[in-house]
Amino acid sequence: MKRRFSAWRRQFMSRVRALLFRYQGMAPPAKVCAADDWIVWRPTLGSIKPLDPPEWISVPARQVFGSQDEIAGHLSALPETTRTEFERLLFGHADYTVDEGRMIHMKSPYVFGRNVAVITSEGEYNLEDLGTLRFANASPPDAANYVGHLPRPRKLSGSLGVLAFGACSGNYYHFLIDCLPKLRHLEMAGARIDRYYAPFRYDFNRQLFKLWGIPASRIVPARELSHVTAEDVYVPQPLELPRPADMRYLFETMARQPWNQLDGKPQRRIYISRASARFRRVINEAEVVTTLARQGFQAVQLEGMPLVDQIKLFQQAAIIVAPHGAGLANMVFSPPGATVVEIGTVHRPLPFFQRLSAVCGHRFAWFVARSEKLSEGEANLNVDVRQLETDIEALLQPASVVAPYRSAA
Repeated sequence: MKRRFSAWRRQFMSRVRALLFRYQGMAPPAKVCAADDWIVWRPTLGSIKPLDPPEWISVPARQVFGSQDEIAGHLSALPETTRTEFERLLFGHADYTVDEGRMIHMKSPYVFGRNVAVITSEGEYNLEDLGTLRFANASPPDAANYVGHLPRPRKLSGSLGVLAFGACSGNYYHFLIDCLPKLRHLEMAGARIDRYYAPFRYDFNRQLFKLWGIPASRIVPARELSHVTAEDVYVPQPLELPRPADMRYLFETMARQPWNQLDGKPQRRIYISRASARFRRVINEAEVVTTLARQGFQAVQLEGMPLVDQIKLFQQAAIIVAPHGAGLANMVFSPPGATVVEIGTVHRPLPFFQRLSAVCGHRFAWFVARSEKLSEGEANLNVDVRQLETDIEALLQPASVVAPYRSAA
């Protein structure tokens, strides 16, 4: 009964809000276009400044360890066309292209929503390459689609830098890798920023902005119904994949902190637990921790650990072992040459950390665990500890430092 009442209340408030916005708010943009096209049409209201050249990033094939039977069984169950793609993903290179980095400067546009829509000053166009929010009224409303009128915009004094974009709002990996490097782009553009339109929902948002010297008073939280405008708005071109210069920026910014732990050669061996997570937990983690402890590993749980302590930990890390999860993004704070071992399953062979390892100059290996599937793409993990011990011993053998894999396009 309580749940039913809560659902009815949300529905009622949504209708009241929609009615209020219809009479006191702003109509959604009726058209879409790219920022380039709009600036060609209205050059007095916007400009584009090139920052970084495009790059071709060559990512070597991952080293695959762990349960070969799990891989073989999964491959045999796949249709031939899907099997080819899976084999390419698992055993092939993960090369990609990073587009040109650019800064878009606009006069008096509107910025709306958590997933971001940048709307031109006359309210006519949604610049679809600068945000992921759409206004397709024929579709049901969801995180990517807004239906109805917008709330009345709040006019901000001074300049606004837009950091928020898509998945940046709800995930540590995307906030760290896709959002924070835009501060570098604003610096490169020489933009004087008074406020930042950015995710500010979680404690890690607040801690990272504090580490970057940005007080909460300068953050305009990017929420579902946030709607603001300012005379000068700067929008860095959204980031889709990690750029080497951006990852160096993250590393070097924390390396300049007086508390950094970068003196000497990194020695620590760490295992990152996901014991508190809803999925991708290691079912037999006690065995894994005991096995790795014999090889000098320390087990850590990042949830609840202050970010300064997390960064110090990764600055000292020589080898990092962890199930697939956002905490592995902290490898950007480790000096080049670390070894990263991602424990995964055949249901989620994503190349996020393979690519990030290459860009950071780390050595990457993927250990396949047996899976207890929970849903499409998600599972808990059962690790063969004897195999893990053997594979870690092999990886601990002396190896040359891996240089970052990158080249200009």
